[in-house]
Amino acid sequence: MPESEKEEEPFTSRFAGVKIDWPRTIGYYGAVAAAVAFDIIAPPLGAFIAVVPLLKFVKRPNAPPAERFLAAILEGAGKPVGGDAEGVLRPAWIDDAKENGEAEAQTKELGHGGQAAPSRDATVS
Repeated sequence: MPESEKEEEPFTSRFAGVKIDWPRTIGYYGAVAAAVAFDIIAPPLGAFIAVVPLLKFVKRPNAPPAERFLAAILEGAGKPVGGDAEGVLRPAWIDDAKENGEAEAQTKELGHGGQAAPSRDATVS
């Protein structure tokens, strides 16, 4: 786990398969609510912006092709308003997959015996 994630660990929690980053969640939804309250944006636009992080829940691994197609459409609709940013609410399986992928990459990097594998760019003299 990177150092920056360790620092944020006390501010996150898991609930029913959802990882919640509390400071970012409060800031995100608070800013949207303030923008609607001060009439900076229209309420329907505010509702759409508020739903963008939830669109990530539609995209599930091992989903049928039709469901993945619909998830891609919804994900594309959210791109203009920050749908590709790191989510403040995200399914826990995304973080679990990242952690497993990092562990596998580190294992491949170390090679056998716990020693670092030679670099591909290294020249042999």
